[in-house]
Amino acid sequence: MKLSPDHIEKLTDGQLSSTLIALVHGSDVGLVAETAKGVLDRLGVSKQDPFHYNELEEDTFKSRPASLMEELETLSFDGGKRLVLLRASQERTATLINTQLDKLETSDNPPVLLLIKSVPLKANNPLRKTAEKAKNMIAFSCEPDNAASLKSVIQQTLHQEGLTIQSDALSTLLEEFGDDRAYTRNELEKLILFKSGDKSPITLEEVSELTAAQNNATLFEIAKAVTGKKPQQVEKLLNKAFVQGESPVGIVRTVLRFVERTKPPVSGAIFSALYEAERQLKSTSYPDVAICRQTLIRIAKR
Repeated sequence: MKLSPDHIEKLTDGQLSSTLIALVHGSDVGLVAETAKGVLDRLGVSKQDPFHYNELEEDTFKSRPASLMEELETLSFDGGKRLVLLRASQERTATLINTQLDKLETSDNPPVLLLIKSVPLKANNPLRKTAEKAKNMIAFSCEPDNAASLKSVIQQTLHQEGLTIQSDALSTLLEEFGDDRAYTRNELEKLILFKSGDKSPITLEEVSELTAAQNNATLFEIAKAVTGKKPQQVEKLLNKAFVQGESPVGIVRTVLRFVERTKPPVSGAIFSALYEAERQLKSTSYPDVAICRQTLIRIAKR
C-alpha cells in the first residue's frame, strides 16, 4: 500500500496491527526521519524499550541475511507487538531485503513490524514495488515539500502553537524552506521561540529580524542560553563569538531584542542591566568584552 507521509495519523488501529512492513524512503532525509518516528509513535513503541524495539544493523543483515528472519520471528515476552528497525543506506540492501520476504508467514496480526528506513528507491526497485502492492505493507515516499505541502506544514505547525502568519511573511518562508523537512521544523521552532508567547500574527519584519539574527547562529544561541539560565553555555558561546569577530555591542543588542519578546516578560532589572551595558559599550572608556561577558553571565545566573 502506497501512502503519503502525512497520512500516518489517518491510519486506523486495524491497519497498523495488520502491517508487517513499513518502508520509509526518499530524498528528504528529514521527512524520512519524521515519518519513521511517526510510525513508532503510532505504535506506542519506545526506542528505550528492549522488549518491543530492536535495531538490526545493516552490516549484520548483509553479511547474514537470515538474521532478518530471526528478528521477525522473535516474540515479545508479554505478547505485545515488537518493532525492528533496519536501515538501508544503499539500494542493493533494499533489494536484498526483498529476497527474504518470501520466507515470511502471512498473518492478520503479525507480532513484529519491520520498519525500513531507506535511501530513495527507484520505481522499479523490487522492495518498493512489493511494499506498494502488498496489503500488509506500507510504502511512504518522502520527497521534498512542494509549495502546497510546505504551506500546510508551516500553517499547521504555527496553528498548534496558537499562531498565525501574514501572507507576505508566509511567502518569504516558502522561498526559504522546502528541501529538508527537519530544517523546516527546526526553523519554525526558532520562529515560535522568537515570538515567545506573543500571539499576534507573525509579520514580515519579524521574519526578517529573525533571519538577520540567525545569519550568525552563535548570537541566537547566546540569547537562548541567557534566557535559559545557562551561564556556562553563555561563556562558551561568547568565547566562540569573540573568536568569530562579533562585537560586544552587537551581541548585547541581539540578546536585548530577544528578551523584549519573551513571554512572560522578564524583570525590569534585566532590561536595565542590558540597557546599561549597551550604553557603556557605546563609550570607548569601558572594557567592552568584559562588560558584555559579565552582564550576560550575571543575567544567566539570576
